Amino acid sequence: MAALIDAINVKRKTLFEFENTPFCCLEADVNTPTARGGQTLVRLKMRNLLTNAVFEKTFKERQIQGTGPGFGTGFLSV
Repeated sequence: MAALIDAINVKRKTLFEFENTPFCCLEADVNTPTARGGQTLVRLKMRNLLTNAVFEKTFKERQIQGTGPGFGTGFLSV
């Protein structure tokens, strides 16, 4: 069962699925703008668990859909 979660809640060592591929979060950086109306951005450094490739992806604060512990279905499953 998919549930909406906040990208801001993803922490180090979190296992998740993004575009049907399993990943592990290596770093999570939250950038909160000081101007009114600014969008909070979350930069994740992720490792692909199938290929061991590492890359960075930036998400808006409420952009992630997830499920319970471990792997699941959805945009980004936690």
